[in-house]
Amino acid sequence: MELIKADVSEAKRAYRRLEESFPPEERRPFADFCRVWEEPRFALFFAREDGEEVGLISLWQFSDFVFVEHLAVYPEQRGGGYGGKIMRAVSAAHPALVLEIEPPTEGDKLRRWEFYRRLGFVMNDFPYFQPAYSAGGEKLEMRLLSLPMPLKNPQNAIAEIYRAVYGIHSQREA
Repeated sequence: MELIKADVSEAKRAYRRLEESFPPEERRPFADFCRVWEEPRFALFFAREDGEEVGLISLWQFSDFVFVEHLAVYPEQRGGGYGGKIMRAVSAAHPALVLEIEPPTEGDKLRRWEFYRRLGFVMNDFPYFQPAYSAGGEKLEMRLLSLPMPLKNPQNAIAEIYRAVYGIHSQREA
């Protein structure tokens, strides 16, 4: 699996691919997506296997971990094991990862949790809400997963994610 760092000139193509995989409440508006590329901690990578683009992943580098904002395997590539290959490539380069998922209650939500569990992620046992990406949007109940172990200081991790990824300066704002 090859991960190729994208630049802002590829934002429109990347965003179209995110729209195929994430509902509006789980991605920022396009104008905000273009602005986030100015953040030095943010990077988006296109994933290629045997020369063919199969997905993308967006990451945020923090002091003690890397936050996976989005992992998307393109619809026409799903079922080929590419999501696991992308995540293994990222975890080889960044051994401490954190990401959000919906509570694993049924269907796709449960399958998503099983996917990450098989990769070694653990679910952190504390309340977490993804702040709204858009003004007037609703926060979403989520779970924070981490690799390779539970977060030692979850409040610090949440504060870093909220501040950098969502522009929120306290959990009360979320």
